[in-house]
Amino acid sequence: MTTTEAPAPAFRYIGTTDETNVCEDCGRSDLQRAVVLALLDADGNVEDRVRYGSDCAARALSIRGGGRAVAKAAENARIATLKAAAEAYERAERLLFDPATGEPTHERGFARTVGTMIRFNGGPGRWTDRGEAEQFTRQLIERSVQAVQDARLLGIADPARELRRLGYA
Repeated sequence: MTTTEAPAPAFRYIGTTDETNVCEDCGRSDLQRAVVLALLDADGNVEDRVRYGSDCAARALSIRGGGRAVAKAAENARIATLKAAAEAYERAERLLFDPATGEPTHERGFARTVGTMIRFNGGPGRWTDRGEAEQFTRQLIERSVQAVQDARLLGIADPARELRRLGYA
């Protein structure tokens, strides 16, 4: 009888946070900041989010260079996460949905959001039918909600303000 090893879990950087000083992997409790990683399933969808110290994150990601390399990559991911969340808030305002939940904020709901998407993306000729426009809009809203959730996981309620504070505006 042969046994197969389960594949190593896949992770994606979200960023860093100073909201916790405990590593969820080893339990170390004197961290200056934690690296926030998204645990991905086989299809690349986020299953869970974890907060590790940089050394444990390097081990989980099989990264050479240890904690310093991971900390640098995580800081870059933090900026990317903040930019994505700031864009999500702008998109939500334009497309009339709540960036935290993806729910429509207009009385006509999703139909209004799809109509807005068609207008902002080159008119109805861009898609062969309204169904494609609806699918594209749903995916865009899902990515927006994910970006906002990631920023909140980093402890950032206003990503645009944080980007300005860091000099990225």
